[in-house]
Amino acid sequence: MKGNPDKSHTILSTNEKVNVNIDGKYIENSSSVKLLSITIDSELKFKNHIKSICGKARGKLKALSRVSSFMTLGQRKLIMNAFFESQFSY
Repeated sequence: MKGNPDKSHTILSTNEKVNVNIDGKYIENSSSVKLLSITIDSELKFKNHIKSICGKARGKLKALSRVSSFMTLGQRKLIMNAFFESQFSY
């Protein structure tokens, strides 16, 4: 099985420079990568991932607040659960 250099990433938990070469193409080191919708950084902290999720939730909450005056309480609860449960439960 051959590695695909266009779809490969390297992330190191050290300050050393390491060159990874696949089929003559060098893969540059990244400080963070997104893998299966989770952002992982080189220190294995999830600060960027949490920031991203909170930003998405803030946008959804703003959208819901703009249209909430046109809905009943039950409809607002249903939409809020659909927005946030899908975002935070995985």
